[in-house]
Amino acid sequence: EQIVIGLVMADGIPIHHEVWKGNTVDPKTLESTLTTLKERFHVDKVIFIGDRAFGRNPSLNLLDNNLYITAVYRWDLPYRDILMHTEFSDGDKHGDLFIRTVDVNIDDIAPGATEEERELIGKRRYIAVYNPDREKSDIDDLNEKIDFVRMKMSETSDQSDLKKSLGNLRSFVKFTKDGAVLNDKRISMLKTLAGRFMVVTNTNLPIEGIVNAYKEQWMIERSFRTIKSFLEIRPVGHSKSERIRAHVFVAFLSLILSMIIEKRTGSTISHVADVLSELKAIPVRIPGGKL
Repeated sequence: EQIVIGLVMADGIPIHHEVWKGNTVDPKTLESTLTTLKERFHVDKVIFIGDRAFGRNPSLNLLDNNLYITAVYRWDLPYRDILMHTEFSDGDKHGDLFIRTVDVNIDDIAPGATEEERELIGKRRYIAVYNPDREKSDIDDLNEKIDFVRMKMSETSDQSDLKKSLGNLRSFVKFTKDGAVLNDKRISMLKTLAGRFMVVTNTNLPIEGIVNAYKEQWMIERSFRTIKSFLEIRPVGHSKSERIRAHVFVAFLSLILSMIIEKRTGSTISHVADVLSELKAIPVRIPGGKL
């Protein structure tokens, strides 16, 4: 049994959470969350910031009716080709990133769109981003995977066994009747895409602000890591719906407290917990007093 948990944060503090059935798809979670923000919190203008899971239809079609900042899958066409062939210059540099607006043809991403859909899609802005530091780490990671694939190829001659042992790295290998060889074309593409991603938005914010807002997702991602690991939300240990929701609610309250402590102290909650663990409570009795 699985559940889907949604988390809404404002200025680094969790303000709302949702619990859905495990088979709930992203568009459904987004729709109900946006409705809650508008009706319960009376937020008139919401700019949704989501990861690349929302960068495909129908999620993008739903987002087009709201203000949003998200990213597309860089391996999808036509985004892949655009990212691979985008040239960045010194004028595109903003801090440690290179950022520039790029054009995406509507017919390439939504050939069967209605006039109303085309109007909404036409409001999208696509921003190509290049991070030299991320490029280095991406290529280092890629080289490690290539070394692993080569090792498996040298150890396993049977193609069926090789496919199983490679798992999601199967795309690094071309399987033919003559044997298995490295998929040089795909590897070359991955190296070209290293450190690059594409943000899409329908806001009129400056492109640097858009990219920085997208990067701030780390707060949500870190909060999920905290609630999963430090707060140990799993295993849930309940089967009734109301008890599962109560369990998540307690974890959510703990997360709020953790985030407030972090903001007040400037330290991580794990460090604060380590410091607090050194404190001891010692009962003391004084003459004529109480314990």
